[in-house]
Amino acid sequence: MKTESYFVLLPLMEYYYQKTKPEYRKLPQWDKGCQRLESSSMELISPENAEQILIPIDLDGIKGRLAIQVAHRSADAIIYWNLDEEFIGTTEGIHQKEISPSVGSHTLTLVDSDGNTLVKSFEIIE
Repeated sequence: MKTESYFVLLPLMEYYYQKTKPEYRKLPQWDKGCQRLESSSMELISPENAEQILIPIDLDGIKGRLAIQVAHRSADAIIYWNLDEEFIGTTEGIHQKEISPSVGSHTLTLVDSDGNTLVKSFEIIE
């Protein structure tokens, strides 16, 4: 066992910081038997703090889609996406998904392959 110091950022800050600082070292993967000390391994990039979201109508008259993007600390993580307790797919590597939720309140639940969970509630308005 050896001790090493790391400059550690939250997943969202890390996502942007490493684009301009290629020398940035991410934390190594946790050993399966170790307890996690970090608070979260993923964070919403967009929509970050929106509680009410308006999805505009495109120029062709069709309602647009809500683009969701997530930063995850692990480059090879698999994220399982659920909208209102209904499975809507997985992402690996780049965590982006477009969805077409109806008007009203919704809950987006993201769970990675290690069981870490991120829950975001939002409302689609007209």
